[in-house]
Amino acid sequence: MFTSKSHDHGADIIGKPPKGDEHVVVQCKHTGSSSIGVKGIDDLVRACDFYKTSKGILATNTKLSRVAKERLKELENQYGIKVWNYSALVKIGLNLKAVSKSRKEPREYQQEAIDAVLSTFNESINRALVVFATGLGKSIILAEVCAEFAENRELPVLVLADKLPLIEQLEASIWPQVGASVQTRLWDGLRKPRDFDGVTVASQLSVLSAINNGLELPKFGAVLVDECHHAAAPTYRQTLTSLDTDYLLGVTATPWRGDEQRVSDVFGDPVATMGIVEGIYKGFLSDVDYTMFLDNIDWNLVQKNTESKLTMKDLNARLFLPSRDEDMCKQVIEVWNDIERPPVITFCRSIDHANRLAELFTSMGLPSRAIHSRDMSQAEKALNLIQFKNGDYANLIGVDILNEGVDVPDVGMIVFARVTHSRRIFVQQLGRGLRVTDEKDKVNVLDFVADIKRAAEGIRLNNESEAMEKKTEIYRGDGAKIVKFNYRSETRFVEEYLADIADLEESDQVHLNFLPGS
Repeated sequence: MFTSKSHDHGADIIGKPPKGDEHVVVQCKHTGSSSIGVKGIDDLVRACDFYKTSKGILATNTKLSRVAKERLKELENQYGIKVWNYSALVKIGLNLKAVSKSRKEPREYQQEAIDAVLSTFNESINRALVVFATGLGKSIILAEVCAEFAENRELPVLVLADKLPLIEQLEASIWPQVGASVQTRLWDGLRKPRDFDGVTVASQLSVLSAINNGLELPKFGAVLVDECHHAAAPTYRQTLTSLDTDYLLGVTATPWRGDEQRVSDVFGDPVATMGIVEGIYKGFLSDVDYTMFLDNIDWNLVQKNTESKLTMKDLNARLFLPSRDEDMCKQVIEVWNDIERPPVITFCRSIDHANRLAELFTSMGLPSRAIHSRDMSQAEKALNLIQFKNGDYANLIGVDILNEGVDVPDVGMIVFARVTHSRRIFVQQLGRGLRVTDEKDKVNVLDFVADIKRAAEGIRLNNESEAMEKKTEIYRGDGAKIVKFNYRSETRFVEEYLADIADLEESDQVHLNFLPGS
């Protein structure tokens, strides 16, 4: 995990060793001087204290000064600090194997997608699109295509992403898949590549800025775009059309957009797809115990209206009654206790709501921490994530920051706390709990619905599940339902009133017509 260049509290990288070991902070010090002074040691100690660990590594291109060595000696009973100087780093580099121990063999369905992409390119089609649900390993597909071009064909590759934390995660997932001879590098507002050999992982805005400033870029063997639903935006398209490349690949879990622009216009029709329901049925994603709570609907409004002229936005405001957070937290904690207290991610509608719920959950017995973008440095986010991974608290609460671009560990329970947002964000958030692990057989989802489109999405998932059951010999239980609705006796609201809008995605201006005679 990388921290920011500024306000990083003395750490550039945070490493998480195997389960049970302390995490390690790494401070990188490059200098033109003949030695590193005591400040280098003190910066590393400060980082250890902030990130609550006793283990640290000082990586430097030179040696320690006499005073720094004395300072290190004073701290040896309190901290486990190692120094990697130039000689040590060279030795580590020389001992690296041609292929990383962390290299992952693609699963069968991932290899099929990789083969489909390369086959498409070999047929002189210069673009391809892969749509895989979150948790199915899109980064492996990107990494293997990188390896094909950068390692086998010895052509430079450019990988684009929308957010800074995402490019760091991408590089970390790509370098184990390519040979040790292939360079990987980051390109953002603070880090600019000296050359473009191998694989360059860049933020789209940094590339666009460089192009607009007249930077001459090489011809890339391939340009790959992660979370490529962003690429249909005008500025992103400008970046792609300005690049010289033979092949263009986009991968995403969520190809839907709210502006009616189509991702397929940029990347073509998908050459490989697998959604949440198919991933669950085939065992590549965790099974789901999903409950939608619709007991805060104003059923009187449903009964009194026939053909409503209200928009979706107006209906949401009138249809869903305000609910007490205390009641919701109580229901969550009851389920959490019943299923042996797994790690939880809770999604909220606002930063203020996240902070309030963190205090409320903690006071009621579920230790919680909020993570958000406002007034929270990258270092503080990293600390919260590390402590969550270590089990220091059980419930990580966020707003949209946990959708993409943040490395969230796998969890056994997801809570949607009255959130109202698009299908794309919903699918991203749900995917945070669907990765298969040895520690769980399913993920529990509690969705406290506050949006008509969310209930419609539940119908969509169930319809997909029923269609999938007809194609397979796998039996999922009562009616092959993925989503259970927890609501009062007015079942027609879900089963009939929402049936005609089950394919709604983004628009708040669509009218919901209640059935005459209701």
